[in-house]
Amino acid sequence: MSGDASAQDTMLATFRREQGAGGVSYWGWMSSYGPGELVRVNGTLNAREYILILEDVMLPTVRAMAIPEGESIIFVQNRSRIHTAHIVTEWLSRHPEIQVMDWPVKGCDINPIENLWGIMKQEIIMGPERTCDAIDRSVREVWESVRRRPNVCERPCRPASMR
Repeated sequence: MSGDASAQDTMLATFRREQGAGGVSYWGWMSSYGPGELVRVNGTLNAREYILILEDVMLPTVRAMAIPEGESIIFVQNRSRIHTAHIVTEWLSRHPEIQVMDWPVKGCDINPIENLWGIMKQEIIMGPERTCDAIDRSVREVWESVRRRPNVCERPCRPASMR
């Protein structure tokens, strides 16, 4: 892969309502060029749904926004059951352009996208309406705000030796 671009992935960031049960979960990716796409996940994400996100969202948008066709995608994901499910590893093996970075078992806190989720949680301002749709609007507003500040993602995506 040329340059320092890489797709970064984490399982989910969850933004919870303060009253009552439930919350809104998301899957998103980022690269050194900034945040990519954000997908609202309804219910519990399973391996088949994860593959659909990789196929329909991650791969095409990474290609369009960050890494041209023909270049490798260095892909970071934690070791959740969904990421390590046989059907997911099989799908990834059929996409040699995606190079999955070997990740430590307890390495979730060093995943570069955790910085982005932290910024998101700090910047989300909840109004009096606490519905899932209101949370979703707030989350998307902040995501778009961070997209206008791509440098937020640049440093966390650099190799540790360059930080």
